[in-house]
Amino acid sequence: MQIQVEEGRARVILQGDLSVADAEPLRDVLIEAVAAADLVELDLEAVTSIDLATLQLFGSAHRTANDGGKKLAFSNCRNPVLIQARKASGFILKTGCRPESTKSCLWVGGME
Repeated sequence: MQIQVEEGRARVILQGDLSVADAEPLRDVLIEAVAAADLVELDLEAVTSIDLATLQLFGSAHRTANDGGKKLAFSNCRNPVLIQARKASGFILKTGCRPESTKSCLWVGGME
């Protein structure tokens, strides 16, 4: 994991296998990124596997960012590993996780 912060934007480059074993360091990086910038971009291009714990951390980071008036965005989210993990876990929704969040919900269009 690598974080680059520049002018109100934090880019978090994730790579390799992301699993529950990586949850604590990933959580720490996400907390740092959200605290440091108004826009946090997670680059998923080099991710080779992903589990439910990681998807849950993404959801938590998204909610934290939104609650703080910030934005969490994804790049390279067409990674087949991510698509498969989202399908397997049920993290593809037709409505937002909050009634007012349909446009910003991570799981409804936020990764499209």
